[in-house]
Amino acid sequence: MAKRHHMLALFNNFDEVREAIIELKVMDLREGGVEEMRMTSPIPHPELEEVIGARPVLVQRFTFTGAMLGLICGFLLTAGLAQSMFSVQPQGGKAVIPIPADLIIMFEMTILLGVWFTVFGFLFGARLPRRRSHLYSRRVGEDQVGLLLEVLDSHYERVKNLLWQHKALEVMEDS
Repeated sequence: MAKRHHMLALFNNFDEVREAIIELKVMDLREGGVEEMRMTSPIPHPELEEVIGARPVLVQRFTFTGAMLGLICGFLLTAGLAQSMFSVQPQGGKAVIPIPADLIIMFEMTILLGVWFTVFGFLFGARLPRRRSHLYSRRVGEDQVGLLLEVLDSHYERVKNLLWQHKALEVMEDS
């Protein structure tokens, strides 16, 4: 397994960050090496987020999976209870598993498991809980833009030089 370096580069303005991101993307398409790229800034900048690219959001899949499991569990719960109590019920033409009466329980189980899976999906997507990175600068919250990178060992020097070429004020490292 290749060793990875974590880097935080600080820039003064968004144009410098944009050019660095574009060049890093081109380098990554050709050779690979940049595992993850995130931008931090005091204000949102949608143009840079478009250049970096969208991260996949899995919360909807977690919610759908939880809802379907809840529906199935609700049906199995009510059907199992109906089967276990079948010998006690009067059998004068009544359905063994009465679906209309069970819809309420199935609906409630769908909502319950859908909500729980949504919470777990959010925690999974946000990568919580996790250790805090040592790479942080207070200046990112004030007036500078930070670019967080995870780089393979083989491309470390090249990426570091590229960041300095694009007028990075400071490049902090954490191996």
